[in-house]
Amino acid sequence: MNDNKILNFQNYQTIECIHQGKKSLVYRAQHISDNKPVILKLLRSEYPSFSELVQFRHQYTIAQNLNLSGVVQPLALENYRNSLILVMADEGYISLDEYTQDNSL
Repeated sequence: MNDNKILNFQNYQTIECIHQGKKSLVYRAQHISDNKPVILKLLRSEYPSFSELVQFRHQYTIAQNLNLSGVVQPLALENYRNSLILVMADEGYISLDEYTQDNSL
């Protein structure tokens, strides 16, 4: 998977890649039908293993049940090619990487 290009998703217009982790990519995007800002998280591997898919689905389930301030709530878990996309509301937060570039911990 080419990590540096903006990917095309069926229902979303990607704006920028905001994080490239070892196992996942995170994009800022807009939902096409209602123009709402969203965050899309997907597995980096084009062909993730069954175990990776189960872990990703588990991450979605856990996040759904966390009602804590500062924890972004998932909106959906969608199929994408051979993988999954975790769709979350974009509340305008910045990534930890961005924060640490401007501030010391």
